[in-house]
Amino acid sequence: MSPLPDLHSSLTNHDLAILRIIARFWQLDPSGISAKDLAGKLSYQMTNPDVAEIVWEKLTHEQRQGLQTFLGSQGKLPQAMMERILGKIRKMGESQIEQKKPHENPDGIAEALYYRGLIYEAFEHVASGPRVYWYIPPSLTHALPSHKTGYANLGDDEGYFIDDGDDEADMHTIEPLEGTITPLQTADTSIVDDMTALLVYIQVRGGKLDEVYLADDDRIALAPQLLNDDEPRLTFMLALAITADLVEVNEGHLYVRRTEARKWLEEKRVSQLQTLITAWMKSRFYRELWHVDGLTPQDPLWEYHPNAGREALREFLRDFTPRGAWWSLTDFITAIKETEPDFQRPNGDYTQWNILSADDEYLKGFENWDAVEGSLLEFYANYPLYWLGMVDLADDAVRLNAYGRAFVGWEQFPATPDQDDPMRLNLDGTIQLSRKVGRIDRFQVMRFTSWEGKANATAPYTYKLTPESIRRANEQEITADHIVTFLKRITNNAPLPASVAKLLMPPKTSAVSSVTLERLLVLRTTSLEVMNFILETPATRRYLGARLGDLAVVVRADQWEALRTALDEKGITLEIIGG
Repeated sequence: MSPLPDLHSSLTNHDLAILRIIARFWQLDPSGISAKDLAGKLSYQMTNPDVAEIVWEKLTHEQRQGLQTFLGSQGKLPQAMMERILGKIRKMGESQIEQKKPHENPDGIAEALYYRGLIYEAFEHVASGPRVYWYIPPSLTHALPSHKTGYANLGDDEGYFIDDGDDEADMHTIEPLEGTITPLQTADTSIVDDMTALLVYIQVRGGKLDEVYLADDDRIALAPQLLNDDEPRLTFMLALAITADLVEVNEGHLYVRRTEARKWLEEKRVSQLQTLITAWMKSRFYRELWHVDGLTPQDPLWEYHPNAGREALREFLRDFTPRGAWWSLTDFITAIKETEPDFQRPNGDYTQWNILSADDEYLKGFENWDAVEGSLLEFYANYPLYWLGMVDLADDAVRLNAYGRAFVGWEQFPATPDQDDPMRLNLDGTIQLSRKVGRIDRFQVMRFTSWEGKANATAPYTYKLTPESIRRANEQEITADHIVTFLKRITNNAPLPASVAKLLMPPKTSAVSSVTLERLLVLRTTSLEVMNFILETPATRRYLGARLGDLAVVVRADQWEALRTALDEKGITLEIIGG
């Protein structure tokens, strides 16, 4: 927590009219003293413990309890929280003060403390944006006899206390759950494996974006290749892929960013997971409030920043939860409501956003905090944190694992090396590989095989070489020679099974040796640089087929006019030769 402003600088922010009111309350005659000199004299007077004790006794029980509320929160409260607990403050000029006398007739506890020089206003930047907070200057905190309470029958040590340490978390840490807890859902890193499948699908078969979702046809076709084909999780993965620059969107079509995707696929599993966690933390494409069951936000939500809530969540996990133990999700949500309820609301405004409940009622006002913020915190734990392999879940219980503890900053991410299993090429042309096979190798295998069966976390993936898969590979510029080289590597240069050799080096009578004659439209360029630009630009690449050397590529027969328009938009003139 940043240090609070000192008393003197706090006083200098007041005009003379308010300084005079404060001076009289603190037994100092302000007559004939300038604002600058009065602030200096006041800062000395107010830090005198003897004077501070007299002032403390002049406060009402409610006003002393109001100060204890500040002290119990390390001396500061966000304005929205203070106003809910202690009321609002009317800040007035000299003429209004003379007329309404707020120091004599305060509108609430906060206003009474303000005109007595006990609390001050400041600004800070938090994840949700700039916000106003109110505070007691530290030197004033130490001068006030805050150990005293308003109850005559209580000893001094039974009231609130001031913690001089820097560990703010000690005040709010929730207790670990006792007894044996059986996990209902144990975290894993399967999101890395399923992200690989998503990238291959988009690379080989394309894909379309429907708002923020993968189009239904694509989702249904991809589902068998996912270890977890839950639709909300797939939507989450697609958002991370876009945020991490693994996938790009152009006119509703999805394209793999080859350089970035290859780099990610070649990384170790823990690094791949870290990349996805980082993408989640910074993603604006994925907005959790739109995915919480029972909530229907109405666009736009002004000043809504989804990553603000995530940053606050990480701080809450670090400051409130016990290390290495199970803790109650309900207790966690309650602790946040009591200490930092406005974590995603700019300045704690609960009237600005339009969010409908499942009953089509608008959830406005702090009274609906549990329905909105409470539900969001529950969603964080049960979905993104779990999907990203950072928490184990039980009945109303959560536990951060090694990845989760690294996420909050308690320790480093595990440095366990990957255990790379060998792939198996069978006589029938099937290739089996486990989750321990590097994702780059699995990506390559899926590009030239047919995808068979349903993905299973406890069984190997199974893919098969077929005439159709080889034809599809050729369309991606993966030749039979490329496939043979790959297969030789994974079999340590052993002879290929006869059936596989027949597919890849077929005699004239084989199914894939048939030939066709067709008319092609060919796009030619005069430089490799222009050709690479056209092929790497999604707006133009979508109209092209197989590449015919460095400077030529096939154009889809029914797409040449659309290609000409796309090229024209990029400043490239297409000349038609031969009508």
